[in-house]
Amino acid sequence: MTHNKKVIHINAGGEVGGGKTHIVSLVSSLGNDKAEVLVFEEGPVAVAARDAGCRVHVLGQKSRYDVAVLKRLKKFLNEGAYSVVHTHGARANFMLSLITGQLDAIWVTTVHSDPFLEFQEKGVAGKAFQQLNVRSIRRADHIITVSQALEEQLHEIGVPDEKMTVVRNGIAFGSAPTASSKKKSIFTMVHTARLHPVKGHDLLFESLKKAALPEWRVYLVGDGELRAELEREAARLGIHRHVEFLGWLAPEDVQRTVRSADVALLTSYSETFPLVLLEAAKEGTPFIATDVGDVHVLLPDARYGWLVPPKDASALAAALQEAYSEWEAGTLQEKGTLVYERTKQLFSLEQMAENTLAVYEKALKK
Repeated sequence: MTHNKKVIHINAGGEVGGGKTHIVSLVSSLGNDKAEVLVFEEGPVAVAARDAGCRVHVLGQKSRYDVAVLKRLKKFLNEGAYSVVHTHGARANFMLSLITGQLDAIWVTTVHSDPFLEFQEKGVAGKAFQQLNVRSIRRADHIITVSQALEEQLHEIGVPDEKMTVVRNGIAFGSAPTASSKKKSIFTMVHTARLHPVKGHDLLFESLKKAALPEWRVYLVGDGELRAELEREAARLGIHRHVEFLGWLAPEDVQRTVRSADVALLTSYSETFPLVLLEAAKEGTPFIATDVGDVHVLLPDARYGWLVPPKDASALAAALQEAYSEWEAGTLQEKGTLVYERTKQLFSLEQMAENTLAVYEKALKK
């Protein structure tokens, strides 16, 4: 991509978790001379982007329904002489779909998660938002999906293959972690996800009860509308003294928690290519994950960790028991080392940035 091409990444601004991390890390890796961030409202994305040294613009949208912002958005993008507008998230997609024909730039969007589940549990309004988001995505000049499974899903609703490219998430790796950072006195697990039905906390609790491990603790990193319900469920199952709800943590605290855990868990019913597993691999923490999205690419065989069918509490309980046995035997960390080496080789932040730039070049030549 030639030096005079400018790119701006757009998000509503309230993104947390993997979506926020993806946007900020990608823009940071592309560099301030190539990429900037625009958000509709002040929030976590703007804060994280500034902290990372990114150039940030805030449009000041009064609410998600404030379409008066469209005129300012179009003026800003055209006067800024951007070559590529890259959106992330449903609101950004919808706003761009309304003005895309009036822009001098091409429009690329990254679809981070299943658009047919994004507004689950939102009733009639959720179904309407879902339809608007899918319609908006289809209008983009090019679509990046973070998993092969997601690309196939979009293909099924009529998006042509030549309009899509898979660019899996990447992460910045440091030096190899050491086993000495792991706790030895009690078997500890970490589950990082918002407390939402799709993340499978109910499956996790049922499986932990079935596994009946001698002594253990699980740290739940994340928050959401299910917290009170999940606290009651843990008490009902009699596992509450082993479960610690940590809420949202600062990135360095998440990293510390994942690093100190013996195993990371992902129990989702739907994912694409979850950053939380890359973050676990970065710390040399092996993981047990449901076979959703492209998770199998991270765990090609049993040497690297455990891949279990989604919604199968018995299979997950068996994996927990096996991980505990390996922890007792002192061999569990071998899986963490293998998954670290594989992930560093295949899913670095530098590779994600290079692949994204290649998409821009392809879309600009059309």
